[in-house]
Amino acid sequence: MKKVLFLFVLIFAVSACKKDDGSEDMPPLQQEISFNISHVTTPEGLKSDKDWDCKPYEPDYLEVTLNGQSFFPKVFRIDGILYSQNIRLNVDPGLESVRYRIDKFLLWFDGDTPETDMPGLDDTVVMGTPEYSSAYSVYVAHPLNYSIKVSVFENVEISMDVLCVQADSISLMKYSRDIMIRERRPSAKK
Repeated sequence: MKKVLFLFVLIFAVSACKKDDGSEDMPPLQQEISFNISHVTTPEGLKSDKDWDCKPYEPDYLEVTLNGQSFFPKVFRIDGILYSQNIRLNVDPGLESVRYRIDKFLLWFDGDTPETDMPGLDDTVVMGTPEYSSAYSVYVAHPLNYSIKVSVFENVEISMDVLCVQADSISLMKYSRDIMIRERRPSAKK
């Protein structure tokens, strides 16, 4: 009887010490990316700088859409170069990298009234990256829909070119209709 009881206790102890094999649902890893943003001043082929006047606003935040999900990181300048704050993106367990597609890349001025819901009603588009099918896509290195690779344990800084956004260039850059309407309304602050 003692042997049976000892064997039962031994089996119970071994089964209770079963190692977790990690097969249960693991949360995705999060990797950080950021952007360094180059402003293309006057695209080659234009007759003069007057054809490409920029709005007199300094961008406050970036609207970037990656695989259909929008992010709104703040932007800042260091030595004249514009950078975004980091964005955390998911990399599923078991994968070493994931591809993300940049669908929208716009720099906004917040009208000196930061809101929690972005873009705010008084926000103004200052610069953006045109889509691949746009007539302006030849002026930037990576027009939209640009694909990036996000790898596990590797923070990535992505270089993007932007052009000034003007009321007449919005549709030519292939931006959505809601941005065109927003740009045609009178500005709340100047």
